[in-house]
Amino acid sequence: MEPPKAERYEITSLSLELAKAFQKRTEGHRLEALFTVCLAFGVRMGEALGLKREDIDFERHKLTLGRALQRQKGKGLVEIPPRSEPGDRCAPKQIIDRYAPRNTGAKSAGSRVQGA
Repeated sequence: MEPPKAERYEITSLSLELAKAFQKRTEGHRLEALFTVCLAFGVRMGEALGLKREDIDFERHKLTLGRALQRQKGKGLVEIPPRSEPGDRCAPKQIIDRYAPRNTGAKSAGSRVQGA
């Protein structure tokens, strides 16, 4: 007996017009940087949530995807391999510079993640 085949679907992305409208609407939101990373790099939410500060090279304007976060029953948040091909992604200088560290003293979420 053969297992059922996964249903395939066409991936569609936001038009430039919708992406700009989304950015404008989320400006000032506490998760604005996360939304921008998802739009700019085309990463999945779990991959974006799995990012750590050391994954961003502010000098070379690169982002390295090496993990994703997934909530697992009985375990909480767990790091897993990303579904996308791991590796570096480049971003426009303006995006990286906009979210460069400014010594805000913000705490990392790493302590809440198993395997971090």
